[in-house]
Amino acid sequence: MIPLRPSSKAPALRGWEAFNEGQTDAQLSALSRSAAGRRLGSGVGAAAGNGVLGLDLDITETRAAARAVAIAEDVLGRTPLHRIGKPPKRMLFYRSEASYKRMNPGGLALEVYPGSRPASGQVVLFGRHPDGDAYHWPQEDPRLTPFGEIPEVTREQLDNVVIALTADPLIKNHGQALPGVPGGDGHSSALPFRQANAAMRSGQGLPQWLASIAPGARHNAALAGAIIIVGLGLDVDEEAAELESLECAFLECKPEATATEWRNILRWARQHAAPRYRRDELVRRLGLGVNHG
Repeated sequence: MIPLRPSSKAPALRGWEAFNEGQTDAQLSALSRSAAGRRLGSGVGAAAGNGVLGLDLDITETRAAARAVAIAEDVLGRTPLHRIGKPPKRMLFYRSEASYKRMNPGGLALEVYPGSRPASGQVVLFGRHPDGDAYHWPQEDPRLTPFGEIPEVTREQLDNVVIALTADPLIKNHGQALPGVPGGDGHSSALPFRQANAAMRSGQGLPQWLASIAPGARHNAALAGAIIIVGLGLDVDEEAAELESLECAFLECKPEATATEWRNILRWARQHAAPRYRRDELVRRLGLGVNHG
């Protein structure tokens, strides 16, 4: 288990990735007594790689989300452990030691947090979603569910559920990672600049836009946002503030990401960005200077 920052998906302590290799009773006890674990409003997360697999159906259209749950339980079996943070998105939990490293298979709005090792990432169990809703369990409470009552799934079943979800046109239309923009070099051609610009035109800030991105597109979306911010020709303090807001959004919506991944994004952005926008466009379109939350 991992203490999380209040109203956030982000872990409240450094080095939590070590828990993907397992946690001892002594470590759990120490975490429960720590300052991070006792902070008012803190959430509770679980590190992947500890025997329980999380199937995160990150679909925002109600019919497509319901279809995805039905397909998943048809292939994997019915599980009593459904976690909801921001409806209609839903995470299903299964028992599994099957080796499965694909976090975002098939380009779907789907993430698999494996129970096997090696693993990466963590999932929220309890707390408050960044958008304000409390995470809840509509069927059974995981604290009261015996481990042996959680259905066990195999690697073959996991492959089959990905195939079934990918083949469904409703899920595919509402769940795929955002497409890139054609043209440019091998890196920039994969970046969702079109969606970023649309978000800016609508008055939505880049951090909020990044938080809404489908799982498979979050790295490229963060890179697109960083390139745009760096290319605005801001002074050092303004650029740092905007990049910090984008970094916080990236680490919250992609909790398995590491500080190294963000540093690589930032380095690439600074190497390839060119000034494109005026200062007044940034204020109007990105919401510079507002509280990004």
